Amino acid sequence: MTIGVGEAPIRFSRAGVQSQPGTAGKLIPAADQVEWCLKHLGEQITGVAVGAADGDELRKWADEILQVGKDAEERLSLLFALGLRIETRFDDETAQRFFTSANAFLDDEAPLELIATMEPDLARARIMGAVRVLLGR
Repeated sequence: MTIGVGEAPIRFSRAGVQSQPGTAGKLIPAADQVEWCLKHLGEQITGVAVGAADGDELRKWADEILQVGKDAEERLSLLFALGLRIETRFDDETAQRFFTSANAFLDDEAPLELIATMEPDLARARIMGAVRVLLGR
């Protein structure tokens, strides 16, 4: 999946979230993804998605004091990529509401529930249809 952000498209793959132009697919560090999610989606949404114990744990990830585990990193990358796509088109509040609201395209489950409980690849596959509808694509 590729996400356009101004002149800098971002690509999400199993390997992680990558910045495209002139960076040869350089991975966006998990610390930067956590920082963005905290700023735009909030502590509660980010914490639930990745299974963090509390906001202190998330801030330690952002400050690179603690390392993000593999499972949490996959969930974080999914939250970041989808959140960025929605926030870029709309705003923080729309992204927050998208993740926390029941969605008819997801059998009345909230995307956040799927990110937190499903295998990230399966969650991404299910949620992308709802994101496309939201974005009008």
